[in-house]
Amino acid sequence: MALFAQSKKTSSLPFYFKSLEDSSGCSSTLPKSEALMNEEVLTGAESICALAAGYLPGSVALRLMGNADEEFLQTLYAENYTATYGQDHFLQAYSEEDKKNILHQRYKQHKQRNQVNYPDAYPLMICRQGLPIGKLSLCERSEKIELVELSLLPTWQRRGVGTAMMHCIMQRASALKLPITVRVAPANLAYRFYLKWGFEVVANTGLYLEMRCAVK
Repeated sequence: MALFAQSKKTSSLPFYFKSLEDSSGCSSTLPKSEALMNEEVLTGAESICALAAGYLPGSVALRLMGNADEEFLQTLYAENYTATYGQDHFLQAYSEEDKKNILHQRYKQHKQRNQVNYPDAYPLMICRQGLPIGKLSLCERSEKIELVELSLLPTWQRRGVGTAMMHCIMQRASALKLPITVRVAPANLAYRFYLKWGFEVVANTGLYLEMRCAVK
């Protein structure tokens, strides 16, 4: 059975995005930025969600990100930052309260950069039994698909969810005949993950590695 029964010509959201209350405990009213997503972007989100239904375990699904996810997104950023840099980074010199404040500010900067650089991205929450465990954000442009963010809680990494999401992204890119690009910090374990998927480094900004995968 098709996941989205409505034609993309309709102006209303598909049922998958309307039933957030039942599936996630979040409000079914989408934030303005999501409720007014243009047809092209919404179609991309629909496609990824439909593909995910074939790869993710039955208890894991995708939904649009909402305002109620903000607290989780801050936790997701902090846990992954700490997992990557916590052992030998300058944060070790600060108290726990100061660390929280620093990570909060860095999260705000991270969020603002993504909003400025990828205004047309569609953000999706990766949920297990209705509770968020990660985030996927893609930006589809005429010449490429930008993987803005694929992030999972450390406890959900190396458990096949990221691999399932990459299968979906690869299929979407293949259907559109577009390459995929991503930016990743050299110290991030995701760097090796993307190498396994055929990504190659095409530029080094000093802070980030620009990677590209030409999907067949």
